[in-house]
Amino acid sequence: MEEKEHNLKMENRSFIEVTGILEADSSEEKEINLKTTMGELIIQGEDLQIRHLDLNAGMAVVKGKISAIVYPVKDMRAKRPRKESMFNRFFKG
Repeated sequence: MEEKEHNLKMENRSFIEVTGILEADSSEEKEINLKTTMGELIIQGEDLQIRHLDLNAGMAVVKGKISAIVYPVKDMRAKRPRKESMFNRFFKG
């Protein structure tokens, strides 16, 4: 399956057109969560509304007072191997 491009166009912090949408996770007045081909996308603000959503075309239009656009990164600390303390290495048996 061909991966759709992900683009984001914002005008005057009140209108966003997003492509590469795979699904809409949640839509609330202060936060909209979308899954895109580039990962999770969170749009935060006030009076947010998804004005148009076409999952077949992978496109969404959001209107409202936009205060943040976030692509969350999972906590990488959980995936790092734990380093052995100097004390444990010194007294290793």
